[in-house]
Amino acid sequence: AACAPFALATSALLVAFAAFSDRGPGVAAALMLGVGFCVAAPDGVLGGAASKNLCDYNGHADDAALPPAVSGLVNGCGSVGAIAQGLGTAALVDACGWPALFVTLAAVMAAATGVLAPAIRVEREYLDAASAGGSTCGSEEFEEQRLRESVSS
Repeated sequence: AACAPFALATSALLVAFAAFSDRGPGVAAALMLGVGFCVAAPDGVLGGAASKNLCDYNGHADDAALPPAVSGLVNGCGSVGAIAQGLGTAALVDACGWPALFVTLAAVMAAATGVLAPAIRVEREYLDAASAGGSTCGSEEFEEQRLRESVSS
């Protein structure tokens, strides 16, 4: 849940950069500084703590090998994206200009926020159950309750 606001802020800052970066190097630098901060914060969380938490929330707290594997998958996806984007970036900039690139990046970051929705839901269910003193994710009682709630809605 902590990553979603950063992803949305990144989207907003990228749109602002596309619109206002021609106002001078100070404006451009300030906006890119904001983008860098908003990208770096969730990267650290997604690659570490969130990967471990998702394993815990899904009943795999005792599997010591799973959190590093999930973290590796998350970071690996980011690395593949960084490698693959080179050709697309050059083609988009050549065809539409730099502002189009930053608006496209903003749209992708907004879509990434939507992809986080299932993880946010699992985290909330786990934290709500834990704070109520009830069963937590991974336990048979919790999974039965989730199934009843999804069938009734």
